[in-house]
Amino acid sequence: MSVRRAVAGLLVALLATSCGAGPSAAPVRSVPTTSASVLPRDEVGKTHGAALALIALGELGEEEGSTQALRSLAARTAGDGRALDDQIRELATSGALVLSDDVDASVVTDLQSRDGRDFDQAWLRAVTVVVGQGREAADDIRSTPGVDREAGSVAFNVLARLAALSNALRNATSR
Repeated sequence: MSVRRAVAGLLVALLATSCGAGPSAAPVRSVPTTSASVLPRDEVGKTHGAALALIALGELGEEEGSTQALRSLAARTAGDGRALDDQIRELATSGALVLSDDVDASVVTDLQSRDGRDFDQAWLRAVTVVVGQGREAADDIRSTPGVDREAGSVAFNVLARLAALSNALRNATSR
């Protein structure tokens, strides 16, 4: 089975179970904690959703990109998404949050219908949007009053990685 079909199947299955979760929304269920520090569950969920979308888009771009440069950027995107997801999952676990793996597949579905250069440009735009959503969610984590130190540190790492990815996307778009 191709990566494209596997990703599409996974996204369709996730969407079927999500019952209409909004774009980049990865709902979380909160388990009460006794800590005085704050872990903003909605923002953690949104950041997690952006990481999952980067993984899916990266894998699709690796398979469908028309140039080696785009396929390499897509591999980096998927790798960054995985690294961010690992950090976010660890943070959520330590804060007793349960993350959902719901992904908005509408962007991926649209990209699957494209080919060649049209795919590359649409992919770059889609990843740029997801990076922006991830940066906004991570910034919201950092600016939450009373947020715990670990959450702030993870948010800072997410912002730094997404800023670097954003620069790579900007360079690829200008070519």
